Amino acid sequence: MTLTYPAIFYSWDDGPGYTVEVPDLPGCVSEGNSLAEAILMGTDAAAGWVLTELEDARKRLRQAP
Repeated sequence: MTLTYPAIFYSWDDGPGYTVEVPDLPGCVSEGNSLAEAILMGTDAAAGWVLTELEDARKRLRQAP
């Protein structure tokens, strides 16, 4: 299954890097020293965010009476 989320890239004022934010995933923010690196880091952050949410949901289901 492929999940697709929009991302917003902000260029740094004081250097060549970028901050990436995934608005549909609250708190999912990363950055990279180049646009290519920011894309990779953003993809990794989003994957980690989704995986954590899935694991937390499984834990809650196991704890439910």
